[in-house]
Amino acid sequence: MNNLEGGSEVLVIGSFMMDLVFKSSRAPKDGETVIGESFKRYPGGKGANQAVAAQQLGASVTMAGKLGADLYGEEILKVLHQKQINTGKIIIDSNETTGVASINVDAKGNNRITIVPGANHAFTENDLLKIKNMLFKHKVLVLQMELNLNVTFKAVELAHEVGIPVILNPAPAAIIPEKVLSKITYLTPNESEVELLTGLKIFDIEDAYQAGEILINKGVKNVIITLGSKGAVIVNEELKEFVPGFKVKAIDTVAAGDTFNGALAMKISKEIELEKCVQFANASAALSVTKDGAIPSIPTESEVQNFLLKYQN
Repeated sequence: MNNLEGGSEVLVIGSFMMDLVFKSSRAPKDGETVIGESFKRYPGGKGANQAVAAQQLGASVTMAGKLGADLYGEEILKVLHQKQINTGKIIIDSNETTGVASINVDAKGNNRITIVPGANHAFTENDLLKIKNMLFKHKVLVLQMELNLNVTFKAVELAHEVGIPVILNPAPAAIIPEKVLSKITYLTPNESEVELLTGLKIFDIEDAYQAGEILINKGVKNVIITLGSKGAVIVNEELKEFVPGFKVKAIDTVAAGDTFNGALAMKISKEIELEKCVQFANASAALSVTKDGAIPSIPTESEVQNFLLKYQN
């Protein structure tokens, strides 16, 4: 058992974004202007979303990363405080702007996203090394790939050195060196991300199993491939298992993957068996797509438990 004195169950090192969400019947084509239906602004970013999800779903969470010294940064920090996340390791950089994301959501709830990383890419390996000694105070480390990749990969190595399990959500998609893959405890790609990592297109569950085996052979301990509303596939040396998803009416899918990863981290920090962790994460992600926004769409632990009870009945 890890010594958590002065720490929390989950440490998220990751990104902050102010999400600028445009809703329209469809996304514009090249050179085309489409009249939108609404505009809203939501605090987000994959790191912040996953931290809020883990906290709101039942874990104690610390977050590390970098914000700009601007109104967007102040707003994000205020939300994290409201969610009772430990923000003591977040750096405010007066030379940078807070990251922003332009998100177009169509009538079917599908999204297209452009991000400007800003302060996120100013979080350096030196910043990371300053928190190295606190890694052992957490049960699980959660990472994504909106920070500079060298920083993310270094965080994987540091966690491996001190024996802390790592969840890496490989989004946005990028190639991951095998020396990094071999140090990842839980890798959580979606269908397009796993195709980049393995070269395999995912048409069915058997394809997902095969892709998972490729990554296991490269040293990943557990591969969890998310398949949208269909569910997720778990592959490790002991098992290959499909965990079904839940059918809901999707309004906005923007934070579904982040909610899944935050929920997974929460359950793993409680030392729950992996299949039950993934079932809970599937349910959490399903509920998140029934609401608008990123952080505002993340359900609470009681909401997910009630949803699972109703679904089972």
